[in-house]
Amino acid sequence: RPYLAGRTFAPEIIVAMSTAFEEACKALNVGADSPTRAMVARMIILLVEEGHTRADQLAAAAIKEMRGAQPT
Repeated sequence: RPYLAGRTFAPEIIVAMSTAFEEACKALNVGADSPTRAMVARMIILLVEEGHTRADQLAAAAIKEMRGAQPT
């Protein structure tokens, strides 16, 4: 919730976002102290604002986007 910056979402969307966030951070090996966590959170918020609402879809899309954003 600290990443919502005043945005409001339905409770079930918050649950999906939280689940997707944790799943994406785990898959990307993003630790609790990593600044990348904020990037993952912003990505998930953007995806929700685009209409994605299922946790599995949010996590998969966030992982894909974050892996594409990382230099190889």
